[in-house]
Amino acid sequence: MNPIRPVFHPLPVRQRGAALAVSLMMLLVMTLIGVTAMRLSMMQEKMAGNTRDLDLALQAAEAALRFGETRLEAASLPPPGTTAGWYSVRTPGAEPPPSSVLRSLPGWGTSAPGFAHLTYGLDGNYWDVASAPQLVIVELHPVPDPGGSLDASRPDEEANVYQVTARGFGGSAGTGVILQSTYRR
Repeated sequence: MNPIRPVFHPLPVRQRGAALAVSLMMLLVMTLIGVTAMRLSMMQEKMAGNTRDLDLALQAAEAALRFGETRLEAASLPPPGTTAGWYSVRTPGAEPPPSSVLRSLPGWGTSAPGFAHLTYGLDGNYWDVASAPQLVIVELHPVPDPGGSLDASRPDEEANVYQVTARGFGGSAGTGVILQSTYRR
């Protein structure tokens, strides 16, 4: 006969918690990926907003520049120095501010004594800018007219030339664009 053998059952193996540790590591990695994606999205949103702000400033400056050029098409112009924003390099007492002032965004109206500019009004329904664009018109020295006669016996014809400088703002006062054009009348 067969003797009865005792049956030995192995003791249960103690679990070491590997599944928990792996799960926590995966959760940490997923959290880092989510936070990074959120930061990238926020950065792209800020870049898009800044681009829009700069575009608004450019459009406002362009509108003011075209407004100044349209004013130069008038039949008669105001004498330089008598109207704000109108200057002449040829008229004593109506000299324009230095070009360093005209090319600096914060310099308008504060860096040069007696400096004044024209303000171009925008329709508030369509524009969302911090303040209205500004412009300055400067009458420069006359230049030989490119469409004049080539006959050496005739005196040289001269053309009046103006420099229009416009400053536009975006949605925030810190965003600005300065544009210049030279206009022959």
